Amino acid sequence: MRATTKLKIGGDASGPARALEIVGTTADTATGRIYGIARLAALELQRSNGTEATPTAVTTGNTLGHLTCRGHDGTSFADATVIRSLANENWAVGAQGSRLELRTILDGTTTMVTRMTIADDGNVGIGLEGGIPEFPFHQSVESGNNYNVIDAYGNEPGFIGRRANGTRTSPTVAVNGSNLLSVKGRGWTGSSFSGTRVEILFESTETFSPSANGTLMTFLTTPNGSTSRVRRMTIDENGLVGIGTTNPAAALEVNGTVLANNLKTHALIEDRAPAFSTTSATFVTLASSAATTFSGRPVLCLLDVSLFPTAINTSVEFAIQIDAGADAVISQTLLNESEHSAVPGAVIVVPAAGSRTLRVRWRRPAGSGTLTLDANDQILLHAVEL
Repeated sequence: MRATTKLKIGGDASGPARALEIVGTTADTATGRIYGIARLAALELQRSNGTEATPTAVTTGNTLGHLTCRGHDGTSFADATVIRSLANENWAVGAQGSRLELRTILDGTTTMVTRMTIADDGNVGIGLEGGIPEFPFHQSVESGNNYNVIDAYGNEPGFIGRRANGTRTSPTVAVNGSNLLSVKGRGWTGSSFSGTRVEILFESTETFSPSANGTLMTFLTTPNGSTSRVRRMTIDENGLVGIGTTNPAAALEVNGTVLANNLKTHALIEDRAPAFSTTSATFVTLASSAATTFSGRPVLCLLDVSLFPTAINTSVEFAIQIDAGADAVISQTLLNESEHSAVPGAVIVVPAAGSRTLRVRWRRPAGSGTLTLDANDQILLHAVEL
């Protein structure tokens, strides 16, 4: 059969709007079927430029064919979803690159948006309107487990999270505390999937600008018998690592006990907002630890105190006292400026095995100023059993 203009099958007497129009008013009368007996059943869509008598090659961006679903809005028919194939380059013999796009319309709008693109090289992009897919993505089943795999040949595979505030068409900067990317884990509870119970979080630590992009990384887990995540480890914007603390003050700060090849550490005192002063020439207690169990081995005490004197050329001396024992001097410094100064120190002591309390003691051996600690200072005492 050949129709020289347009062909309409079914429906009323009005003329067809397309070269082929099938109209059905009862079940199945608007369906089509291609039936192959002992041979391929196929629907081929083909495109050329030029004319039927003198066709020319398709060029990059030409739509080669599309399958469009349409619906009536009460006034007229309108496009709803589209699957379309496009030329990805200017075609010639031996060069016929193509890509496939899937397009939908968001509820409450009439704008068609490309949701997924399969590029000429097989890379898949989701949510890249007008963009180029950036990674080859597929699933792999290994030992009964499903894995999402990103392949790379000659370069590195990766996964990128990009965060902006505002909207896609009017983005605004990522502010301090913005979640840039998170990797989350959930599990089936017997009736439904749980909320997020384990997470790696990538977060901004300042409002982004072209020259300021501070970030941190945090690891969260959920304790047994609980449903609440807890921040366990943080790597902050300065590269400081905190375990059991979200605000590390050193290259590695651990709030808790650390065991490593029989090396045991204790965070004994951590006062980050002290309020003390003294003019005593003899040792007085500045801070005390909670009762801590020691093994009887030698202990390296590491002290870090920041303070200021009210007058220059004032000396300060610190000592460590075990229970009510003798004072073991850990540091002595002449403060020649009336500004906040850090006074570190280290000493080895030998607490008897059992529960012991360690105290940081201080005195002013020389000078006339008042030794003072305020909310800008700190008292840190850590111990390592040797």
